[in-house]
Amino acid sequence: MEIVVTVPKREIDNFEKELVEIAADPELFKHFKLSKEPKKINVVEKIYFVVNGSVKYRANVYGFTKKGFTCHSTGRQQRGKFVICDDFFEVEEKIEVRGFQGFRYKWW
Repeated sequence: MEIVVTVPKREIDNFEKELVEIAADPELFKHFKLSKEPKKINVVEKIYFVVNGSVKYRANVYGFTKKGFTCHSTGRQQRGKFVICDDFFEVEEKIEVRGFQGFRYKWW
């Protein structure tokens, strides 16, 4: 199954900056923090990102990790559970979604 997550408003600028860096360097991956690991998703499925009330990006799920790391873009130390993703694309279809915390399984 595919999942949907909301990018917090305070993190949108950092998120989009990271996407530019990922596009420029194929060695980089995006780590997105989750409160818990989704059980019904497999590697190579899709993750959708809600930005400002609509689904804006889609990416492939590369894996999951609980290992801490230092963010390449912000320099911040990160800890928790993360979905690792790559191959970002803008979603052309306009799908409006109210923001939410955590993740949801794709319903459309």
